[in-house]
Amino acid sequence: MAVESLQIPERELVFKLAREITGTAFSESSRHEIIITNVIRRLNANQCNGLADYLDFVAQNPEEMDHLISAMTIHTTSWFRELPHYRMLERRLRELGPQLIGQKFRFLSAACSTGEELYSVGCILENFRKLFVGFEYELYGGDLDPISLEKAKTGTYDIEKFEGIPRAYQAYFQYKKNLSERCFTVDAQIRKRSFFFRANLHEIQNLELGYFDLIFCRNVLIYFKPEEVNASISKLLRFLKPNGFLSIGHCESIHASDFDVTCVGNSTYTRIENSLPKNDQEATMKFLVVDDSKSICEWVRTHLRKHGIDCAMALSPDEATSYLSDHIVDLVILDFNLPGKSGLEWLSESRKNNFQSPVVLLTDVQAEDAPHILEALNGLAQDYMNKSWIGSSPDEFVARLRSIVIAGRTKFANLDKSGDPLERQRAEFENADLILIGASTGGTEAMTALLSKMPKTAPPIVCVQHIPVEFATAFFKRLCDTSGLKAGVVRHGQELVPGHIYMPLIDAHVGIREAGDRLSCYLSNAEKIWSQRPSVDFLFQSASFITHKKIIAILLTGMGKDGAAGMLELMRAGAYTMAQDQNSSLVWGMPGEAYKLGGVKYLGDLHQMREIIVVASTPKNSRSKIAS
Repeated sequence: MAVESLQIPERELVFKLAREITGTAFSESSRHEIIITNVIRRLNANQCNGLADYLDFVAQNPEEMDHLISAMTIHTTSWFRELPHYRMLERRLRELGPQLIGQKFRFLSAACSTGEELYSVGCILENFRKLFVGFEYELYGGDLDPISLEKAKTGTYDIEKFEGIPRAYQAYFQYKKNLSERCFTVDAQIRKRSFFFRANLHEIQNLELGYFDLIFCRNVLIYFKPEEVNASISKLLRFLKPNGFLSIGHCESIHASDFDVTCVGNSTYTRIENSLPKNDQEATMKFLVVDDSKSICEWVRTHLRKHGIDCAMALSPDEATSYLSDHIVDLVILDFNLPGKSGLEWLSESRKNNFQSPVVLLTDVQAEDAPHILEALNGLAQDYMNKSWIGSSPDEFVARLRSIVIAGRTKFANLDKSGDPLERQRAEFENADLILIGASTGGTEAMTALLSKMPKTAPPIVCVQHIPVEFATAFFKRLCDTSGLKAGVVRHGQELVPGHIYMPLIDAHVGIREAGDRLSCYLSNAEKIWSQRPSVDFLFQSASFITHKKIIAILLTGMGKDGAAGMLELMRAGAYTMAQDQNSSLVWGMPGEAYKLGGVKYLGDLHQMREIIVVASTPKNSRSKIAS
C-alpha cells in the first residue's frame, strides 16, 4: 500500500535531514509541504513501508542518496526568470560595445538547478559574441542537487517550456525528438562554453573557480538563516572581479555596507574595486600546445604547469580540432611545421570557422619559412617563437605567453589621451627630419599598417623590430613593399635620405649621428639592452644627442621595457614622442612603460598616429588631404 503522509516525528526528522544536507532552513509551510511530498514520492517509488524503511534503503543503496538530496532541495526555475537582471546585462554589454573585443566574460550561476538560468545568460552572451569578433565567454553552474545537474548538462528540455523564452533568443534553441517526448535543446555553441560542478553554497569557497564578471545567486538565500546569508555572500564575493556584478533574487536583500559593495538596482550589487588577488589574471589561464613531437608537448606543458598555467596537448591538427570542439582555451601554442596539414593551414581553417583564441607559432627558424610566418602574423597568429630559444629562456617564454593573454583581458582601460594632435600640436611634428620606430610582440603587423602607402616625401624612417635575424630580411622587404618607400642600407656612415626606410638586418644595434645638416647611421656590437640587439633604447638614445633636427619617435606594441627610457630622453631633447595605446596594442608593455615614465606626448591608435606621420611627411603646399 502506498504511503500518503508522514507522522509529525517523521516530518521533523525530514526537516532535520534537509537542514543538515542542504544547509537551508525552510520557514514557509508551503516549502515544508514540497519537501514532504518529494520524500513520499521517493519512498513509494522504492516500495518502502515508511520513512524508517526508506532511510534504511538509502543506507544500503548509495545511489538513492542523490534522489533524496534532490527531493530535499527547492529547484523551481524557468527561462529568463526575473527578466530585469537579463535586461541589465544586455545594457551593460551594449555600453561596452567594441570594448568587448578580446575579452572573456565569465558567469557563475551559484545555484543553477536544471540550467535554465545559466543558458538564459548564455543566449545573451552568444548574441554579443557574434557581434564582436574576439569576444568570448564561459558559463559555470553549481548546485547541490546531482539529479538537476545531470539534466542541466544535457541542455534538453520539454517543449512546453519553450514559450517562456523571449522571441529574440529563440533562435538559440532547436527542436528535437527524444523518444516519445517532444523536446528542444540549447545551441551547441552555448553548451560547449558551459561547465557544471556539484557544490553546496556553504562550501563553495573551497573550489578553484577563478574570478567572474557576473554571479547569480537568486532565490536561494531566502531559505538560509540571516547569519548563513552573510556567510554565503562573503564566500561568493571572493570570486567576483572588481567592477563585477552580483545579482540575488528580487525578494532577497543584503546590507551592502556589510560587504563593501554598492547596490545598482534590481537586487544587483557591484564590488568596490580594492584588492583583487594578484593571481587573478592567471587563475583561469588554459593553454593548448599542438606539436607532433610528444617530448616538446610534454616539456611545454610541464613548464607551464610549474608557472600555474593549465595546459593540454594535441599531437596533430585533428586532435587539436577535436579538443577545441569541447573546450575553451586562452591561447594555442602551435607548431608551424606539422606533418600532413601544416600549422598555418590548420590555423587558417580554424579562423574561418570562427576560432578566436590567440595563437603563438613555434618554429625552427628557417629563413625559407619567413614569408609564411609573416603571412600568419597578418591577422592569423599573434606571435612566433623559436624552439631553440624557448629551451634556453623558459621563463621569458612563459612571460611572453602570459602577457598576450593578459593583454587581451585588460584591454580598453580608460587612458588619458592628449586630444587631437592635428589641431593642437601640429607645429611640433610638421616638417619632420627623421622618424624613428620601435616594436616587438605584435609589431610586424602594427608597423606594416602604420607605414602603409607612405608619401614619397617622407623623411628617413629608421625602424627596430625585435625579430629573429633569419626573418629580418623578409620582413623588411614586406615593409618596403607596403610603405612604397625605397629600401635603405644600414651600414657605418650611411647617409639617411628622405623617401627611404632603414632597418638593421643583422645582430647589431643601429644608431644615428648628426654631421652638419646631414644624418647618418652606424652599427654597434655593444652588449644587448633588455636582452635585445638591435635595441630600441640604443636607437632612441643615440638620436637624443641630435640638436638641429625635428624628430618623431614612435613606440608600438611589444613586451618589456625596451625603448621607454630612450623615448623619455628624446622627449626631453625636444622630439615629438608617440606611443600606441593599450586598446590597439597586442601587448602594451613597451609603449605602456614609456607612458608611465612620462615620455609620451601623444597616445593613440595606429590610424591616429598614421595621420600624424602623413602630415609630418607632406609639404604644406601639397597637403590637400590626410591619407587614411
